[in-house]
Amino acid sequence: MTTKAQKTQINKKNSFFDIRLNMSSEKNNFIIQDENFKVLDVSQGLLNLTGHNSFNDLKDPKDFFVNLNNDDIMIDRRKISTMADNVFAESEVKLALTKDGTNLYVVDKARWVKGLDGTRYLWTEIYDITELIVSKKINETLLIDGNLIILNINKNGKIISCSNAWELFSGYKIVETVGRNITEFIHTNEYNSFKHHDFVLWLRKNTYTKQYIKNKNGSNHNVMISVERLSGSFSQNELTLTILDIKKQSTIEKQLQSRLDKDELTSLYSRNYLNTHFGSIKRKIDYVIFIIDIDYFKNINDVYGHIAGDNLLIEISKTLAAYSDENTTCFRLGGEEFAIISKWEEWKKVRKVSENLKMDIAKTYINQNGQKVYCTASIGAGIFKQTQPLRTGLQFADLLMREAKSMGRNCYVVGDPITIQKLKNDGKFTSINEVQSALEDQEIEYFVQPIVDAVSGHIVGFEALARWIKSNGEIFEPKKFIDILYQTVRQPKYFKLKTKMRSKLLNALENFPNQYLSFNMKIELLSHENAAEEINESILGSFGSSALTNREIILELSERAITDRTNSDLVIKQLEKLKVIGYKIALDDFGIESSNIHRLQDYPIDIVKIDRRFIKKIGIDNTADLLLSGLIKLVTSLGLKVIVEGVETEAQRQILLSMGTPFHQGFLYCKPVAVESLSDATKHLSL
Repeated sequence: MTTKAQKTQINKKNSFFDIRLNMSSEKNNFIIQDENFKVLDVSQGLLNLTGHNSFNDLKDPKDFFVNLNNDDIMIDRRKISTMADNVFAESEVKLALTKDGTNLYVVDKARWVKGLDGTRYLWTEIYDITELIVSKKINETLLIDGNLIILNINKNGKIISCSNAWELFSGYKIVETVGRNITEFIHTNEYNSFKHHDFVLWLRKNTYTKQYIKNKNGSNHNVMISVERLSGSFSQNELTLTILDIKKQSTIEKQLQSRLDKDELTSLYSRNYLNTHFGSIKRKIDYVIFIIDIDYFKNINDVYGHIAGDNLLIEISKTLAAYSDENTTCFRLGGEEFAIISKWEEWKKVRKVSENLKMDIAKTYINQNGQKVYCTASIGAGIFKQTQPLRTGLQFADLLMREAKSMGRNCYVVGDPITIQKLKNDGKFTSINEVQSALEDQEIEYFVQPIVDAVSGHIVGFEALARWIKSNGEIFEPKKFIDILYQTVRQPKYFKLKTKMRSKLLNALENFPNQYLSFNMKIELLSHENAAEEINESILGSFGSSALTNREIILELSERAITDRTNSDLVIKQLEKLKVIGYKIALDDFGIESSNIHRLQDYPIDIVKIDRRFIKKIGIDNTADLLLSGLIKLVTSLGLKVIVEGVETEAQRQILLSMGTPFHQGFLYCKPVAVESLSDATKHLSL
């Protein structure tokens, strides 16, 4: 028998598909969202426009729009939320990106529509205006130069207004021009037989056309006419003709292209130039890509100001430019990230260049109020084969750069075969298809590890840890797949499977009703304005609406994941929302990043989990004892609960108790185990 809730769900699905079928077409570019702005579907037209293959490739607007600002998103959403049904809201021009890296300029028009069951959906149509914007950029440049020639005509071709530049160009004064027909000034045999009206209709169908303009002195000018339909305060039947002197335009276009190709601040080549010259896979040789990211650059901006930051970027660009030659090109990709693309020779040379880059950047500095301000960089270098898309080459080098950052920064990682094999062994190259199959086959499940009150021996909580149990019984280490798993479960199908995993875990813990449950949380999940709501929804979807009343749930955020790139204000805001809902927040792996001590005050943290590396030498090295004791005192003085990870010996237990920290997690008490084995594994502990 179908329940009421099931019927409601079916009606919603039918309602959605009715909207989808009645409004979609291959030609339309659109996105459908629910009332919480979650993307439900995108049209085939939008996929065709962007070069993506499926909804899963484009389910987040940030996969399409470039530099989408969270504040702007919230302003738009607040405005849209208050709109009546079927009322259009038109956005400003936005920069978008196709799958192959090509820039698009778009505007979008959004409106609320209702399904059969009354459910509201946000229907957003996307309009490609790239050609128009390119034309306008040229026009803006001409305007600055004082040479923009504009004629506005009505549907019959009658000139209703013109710019001052028309007088200088044609020799005709404005009063001699307004009121006459455009065809009186166009010299062409091809259209002599056209009636005025016919010629205007032809213009309306052509965005650009080459013609000759007859000047008052009898000479002819070879021109390009840009045709635009007027909107807003002008009649839709009117046209704007922008007349570009082809000789002059050629010079201006070169200037414009130069602006687009060069980074304004550093004068290095831009990402646009990179896409233009290396975006095609019709390359004849292999290259090596170096991705260079300046370490802790945000700190420099925060301490010395953005002008100092810009000056340092200029100096760094000079350092990198010294590597340029006929086979090597330097780029600024944006912010503090740079790239070098060079002709491939051999790994030995790649390693040498990487080492030199690291040292030369470390020597680069600016003088700030009599103080030398230095910086370092993390570098990834990977081969970029002639048959590969540019995006693949960049992603590979970026992965290697991030590996360099994880190693402590101010170092480089070269993607030679030996390194790649090592990364594969560490799970950095586990394929997403393998993880998808594992989820579908239920090979990935949650193990749990108890958190214990070492004084009483009571289990106070569990940390949920994903484990991949292969069909042959092999347990695949988390470090080999966990990052890929996080990427995979962003897709709706696999997100549902993860939800199923959580539900299974909760049901399996019925015999342990009083213990809290903690989950690791990627900081990327907190990087947008609705993050807290989405996280809560995903947990409630797993555990039901009573999740927070029946069992305390803790969300663990890794300290190592909070980098100088983190939008801390946004993350803090989302964490505070989650705390209001009822979640507790733990800072995991604490103490490794010494520069992050201040985050104990900045972030709304309830629990600090001290990294296992801190206790390896306690009882052996007096310095280690003093360091750990000081760290515990610091954390507890702030009113935060402390949990120590990696407790493996009785001696460590006793020392930690003497330091006043009773909450432990580690192999001494219990290894991570499947829930069905938990009772046997914890017989020596109390509930």
